Amino acid sequence: MMNYTLISRKPKIFRSFTGLGIEEFDRLYQMMEDRYEEYEKKRFSRKGRKKAIGHGRKFKLDIIDRLLMLLIYYRLYVYWIPLQSRSEQRLQEYRAS
Repeated sequence: MMNYTLISRKPKIFRSFTGLGIEEFDRLYQMMEDRYEEYEKKRFSRKGRKKAIGHGRKFKLDIIDRLLMLLIYYRLYVYWIPLQSRSEQRLQEYRAS
């Protein structure tokens, strides 16, 4: 499985997958990690929450790997959006004719 430890060993691949250098990613991760605990407390104490704090499914990935996967997803899959909208437009034109 791809994770930070594995992919950070190859800086060129890391940059091509995420759009960030390893140092930039580490700074972003540090900022996220600093704020994560505060965010989680806010999320868990929201009004209308059905389950008690600590209940529910746990994350399978660490924070650093979740951030990595998010950046890879945004970097690699955003290009499909314009293609999808064009194909949908053509499909609508075809159906209208």
